Amino acid sequence: MKIFFISAILFFTTLSSSFSAKADGFYGGFLTGSTNIDSGVTAVNGATLDEDGSASSFFFGKKINENLSIEGFYSDLGEASLAGDNGDTFVVDGITYQFNTSATIAVSSTTLGLAAKYDFEINEKSNFFVKAGFHNWETELKVSVGTASASVTTDGSDTMYGLGAEYKLNEQFSLIAGYDNYTLDSEVISFLNVGAKFHFK
Repeated sequence: MKIFFISAILFFTTLSSSFSAKADGFYGGFLTGSTNIDSGVTAVNGATLDEDGSASSFFFGKKINENLSIEGFYSDLGEASLAGDNGDTFVVDGITYQFNTSATIAVSSTTLGLAAKYDFEINEKSNFFVKAGFHNWETELKVSVGTASASVTTDGSDTMYGLGAEYKLNEQFSLIAGYDNYTLDSEVISFLNVGAKFHFK
């Protein structure tokens, strides 16, 4: 994890230094959309499972050549929750669990990462892209019972990939639509998104 953060700091330091001298090829932007979190919870009986949420992401990158770019990103991947009352049951990894009181279990995640992005040009205004990289995530598990709550945080490093399309409105602005997939240990979060990209000149 320390190696990941050191690499990220060096990456952004290099980008900042280069940006001070020449902004050509640099870009930044944001994404927003919906997520689906594969929590591994199945066979819910009586309880309410919500694996759909909203997410946002900010990115900053540098074009290496006409097709290849390197991006750094920070993403809030939303929340999944499971709420139940006494007697409700659910299954995780083949094991059945039962609520013995009314409670809500919520899981939320954020991540910081680096990815390589490759563009396939369609015409001078449009292109498809694919990207893949690594990210360092942090997940908070929060359990609420009545007015009382407790939480625990876990973290780790995993892979991500994405694909999408861009449409250039002008020399500085582009619109983006895409799909990103993040692995977080045993969980998988998919992020269907739209956004905007600003090209520095």
